[in-house]
Amino acid sequence: MEHTPTSSTVTSKENVKCRIIRTLEEFIAIRETWNELADHSEYPNIFTTWEWCSIWWKWFGKEELKGELFLLVFESDDQIVGLFPLYRTHRGKNLRFLGYGARPSGEYLGPILRKGWTEPVCKAAMAFFQENKKEWNSLFFESYALDDPGTSFFAKKMKEAFPSYCQEDEERFYITLPETYDSFLRTLSSHNRSKKKNRLNQAKNKFEASFCSMMEEPLEVWYSAMVELLKASRDRLNQQSPYDVKNYYEFQKELLASLISLKHVDVSFLKFKELPVAVTYSFIYHGKCYFYQPGYASDVKGSPGDVSMQMLVMNMIEKKCTEFDFLRGGEWYKSQYTDTSRKTERLALFSGKNHCYYTTLFIDRAYRPFRRMVKRLLFGLLGKGTPKEKTEPENKLNDT
Repeated sequence: MEHTPTSSTVTSKENVKCRIIRTLEEFIAIRETWNELADHSEYPNIFTTWEWCSIWWKWFGKEELKGELFLLVFESDDQIVGLFPLYRTHRGKNLRFLGYGARPSGEYLGPILRKGWTEPVCKAAMAFFQENKKEWNSLFFESYALDDPGTSFFAKKMKEAFPSYCQEDEERFYITLPETYDSFLRTLSSHNRSKKKNRLNQAKNKFEASFCSMMEEPLEVWYSAMVELLKASRDRLNQQSPYDVKNYYEFQKELLASLISLKHVDVSFLKFKELPVAVTYSFIYHGKCYFYQPGYASDVKGSPGDVSMQMLVMNMIEKKCTEFDFLRGGEWYKSQYTDTSRKTERLALFSGKNHCYYTTLFIDRAYRPFRRMVKRLLFGLLGKGTPKEKTEPENKLNDT
C-alpha cells in the first residue's frame, strides 16, 4: 500500500490554498474555525456543522464504513474560506460527504463556502480535483438543494469538466413562517384551517393538552421516553426502529447532548392530562427549524400527531424562526401544512471514464430497465396486471 502524506497543498491563481486533513487530531483541532465558517457560509445548514459531522464520523464513518478522512480546507491569508467535509471510502477512492453512507443521513450536504468566496474557492477546488485525479474516482452529492448557491455553482462547473450522472431527487416540503400562527393558518384552505382549529381546541379542552420543551431538563430524564414514543410510531407501521441499533441510539444521544449546549435542538413533548402522547425532535439553526423526527403513542384519541405539529409550528414562530423544513420524505401529512417545496438533485462526478463511471452507466442503462421488465413479466404470469411503479425522476448522464 502506497504511503500518502498527512496533508498536501494546491494553490489557485487567487491565492486560495487547499490542504487535506486526514487525521482525527486535525479534525478535532479545527472545530472552532469550522463552526465560524459554517455560521458565515452561503447556505448555513445544521448537517454541516462540526458537531453533526464529527459525531457521525465517530459512530459510522470511521468504524462502520471504515472510511478515511479527506477534509479539503481552503484558506486565504490564514482565514478559512471554504471546506469540503469529505471522507474516502475504504475501497475505490470514492469521495462522500460526512453524514452520507450510513443511517442516519444528513441533508443538503455539500461544501461549506464563506459568503462572497464561492467563485474563488470553487476554482481552487476544481484545480485540486483536476490535478489530483489519482486521489479520487468519484465524488457523490446526495440530494443537495438547488437553492444552495455555492453547491449549485460548484456542481455546474464540475459537470462541465468531468463525466457526471445527475438525477432529480424528491422535493422537500417547507413553510416560510410568518410572524403569527393566525397568519400561517390563513395560508391553508378553509376546510383544512377549520379542521386544525377544531383539533387544537378539542385537545386543549377535552384532553388538557400541554406542549413543553425538555431543553431545561437533563437529557437522562427524558431521552428514554423520547425513544419509546419514536419506537411506537414505527411499531404502528410494522417497521423496526433504528433506535434498536446500539450505534444509532448512542449517536443520537451524543448528538443531542452536544447540540443542546449550543441551543441548536428542540425536543418537546405533547401531553394529554399529563401523559406524554407525542414527541417532536427538531434542529434549530440560523432561523430555520429542521423537523427531524416525530413520535406518537399508539391508540391515543385526539389527533396527537397533528396537535403536536401545530404546537411545534407555533413554538417556532414564537422563537422567530423564518422557515420550517420538513426534510426528507413525502409523507402525506406534510402537504396539509404547505404546498411549497425545495428541489434537490443527486449528483455523481467521476475523475474519468473509470470503473465507477461504467458501473453507474450499466445500472442506469441496463440493470434498472431489465429489473422493470422482469417485474412486469412476473406480474403478468401471476395474473396481477401491471405493477405500480414510482415515476422515475429525470436523469442525465454527461459524457464530458
